[in-house]
Parts: sequence; structure tokens; C-alpha cells
Amino acid sequence: MTAIGRATCLPVPSRSGARISDAIYISGPVGRAMLGFEGHLTHLAAFNRPLPRIAEGIALAPHVRAMMDVSDGLLLDCWRMAQASGVTFALDPDAIP
Repeated sequence: MTAIGRATCLPVPSRSGARISDAIYISGPVGRAMLGFEGHLTHLAAFNRPLPRIAEGIALAPHVRAMMDVSDGLLLDCWRMAQASGVTFALDPDAIP
């Protein structure tokens, strides 16, 4: 699927904008789509009909240097952002909802 839209904030935060000492934040639960994919019925809707967090993106875009969805999984997408930005990330597993 391809989605086409128009940015409401300039410059548009990209995955390559992260800098050393930036904090990492996520909105919403993570892992539910994978649970739905694996057949857990209570999480099937998260896999079949993911809900984009558009309001959060619009609200946060003017205040961040880097931003991306984590639809492929938190670790993989953190790695992608870190690679694009030329930094490394340290995640605290106890802080991930």
C-alpha cells in the first residue's frame, strides 16, 4: 500500500534526524500486530486494521528532529533510524510498554 499526503509541519522530521543525547519516545502499545498475526484473537484487529497515530504525529512533528512509524517492530525500526542518523540507541526494556 502507498499513502500519499501533505506535511503540515516544515521541515518534515525524518528518520535521519536523530542526534546523540536525544530521547526516544513511542506512542501506543507495541507488539499487538505481531500477536494478531500469530493468531491471538484478542489482538487480531491490530494486525488486520492498524490505527495510524496521526494526531500524535501532527502534535509532535514541530518538536522533534526525527520521527517514524514502528510498524515493522520497535527494535528493527530503531535500528533503521539509528543507521540513517549515524547514531546508536540504548533502549531500557523496563520502559517499553
